[in-house]
Amino acid sequence: MKTFIILLSFITLVLKIEAQALDDEYIPHANETTIHDAIINANKLKAFVLPEIRYFRIKFHIICKSNGSQGLDVTKLPTLVKMLNTAFAPVNIQFFSCASIDFVNDDIVSAYSDFVDSSKNQNWVENRNQSNAVNIYFFKTPGHRGITSSGSWIVMQNDQILVATPHEMGHFFGLDHTFIHGNENVARSGTQCNCGTAGDGFCDTPADPGVIGWSPCIYTRTVVDAYGNTYSPDVHNFMSYYFCEDIVNDGTVLSHFSEQQMEYMSNYADNVNSTSQIIPIQNTTYNSNRTITNSDMEVLRNVSLTNNANIVINACGDILEHDVTIPLGCSLQLN
Repeated sequence: MKTFIILLSFITLVLKIEAQALDDEYIPHANETTIHDAIINANKLKAFVLPEIRYFRIKFHIICKSNGSQGLDVTKLPTLVKMLNTAFAPVNIQFFSCASIDFVNDDIVSAYSDFVDSSKNQNWVENRNQSNAVNIYFFKTPGHRGITSSGSWIVMQNDQILVATPHEMGHFFGLDHTFIHGNENVARSGTQCNCGTAGDGFCDTPADPGVIGWSPCIYTRTVVDAYGNTYSPDVHNFMSYYFCEDIVNDGTVLSHFSEQQMEYMSNYADNVNSTSQIIPIQNTTYNSNRTITNSDMEVLRNVSLTNNANIVINACGDILEHDVTIPLGCSLQLN
């Protein structure tokens, strides 16, 4: 469907998400430690400034039985993209899908249920990937509500996509769970502080001892850290296990990423996932007639037309982001 957007804005929708008793799995990038250290060291001495908006392609793969049954309802995909765009707008990351959906009708593949320890299943996914996109696979029962191989692919359980996809996309951009390394003290400064080496490694996400059982959006434990301090985790952090990923109709996102998480994802996106990004037409002046054809979304940023130039753009969608100058006598046609 043709989409025409002038000036990106927050997308509003009503979405109430209920937690279910399923976990997820995260497979770090093969060079995760090196990437992490490089990002952290490069940003230690400078304030975080968000770059321009980055637009990422998504390639959807729907896995069905051989007779076509058990596949994801495709009408859920637009809501999924809107939800991701709302969740990642504060990071200046947006998503779109122009490519056709990859339907896989295969009884053997649809029964895959281990994407963590099975190299066969992982290899199947990696061989199926579209090289320049964020690849998301939908299975009826893949063994976890979501499994993400950082920078490579995401596998989702069909009935969990509106629960877990922002969480899994956080994994895709290099984030781990807020509770992952454990033994994190509550203090954020002083001699008791170990937030840089325990938990998720970020000091602006409160210490999180993790969940016991499944209590949607509620922390109920009474455990204390090594110094007797009571935990008070952020139940609204996307990377926690408290499942508060709800977005209300005025555009307010009740779940969020912390600033340090956003900084990390922003750098990770540009260093690891750069091939999935659209390269905008930017800082360009057209002074003669031209037709631009693109199977992707087309992003125009700081573009000017002069000398009665007539520009025709054929793309699956167009974004006039800012500073697009079309003086009298020139024209810009978006198809």
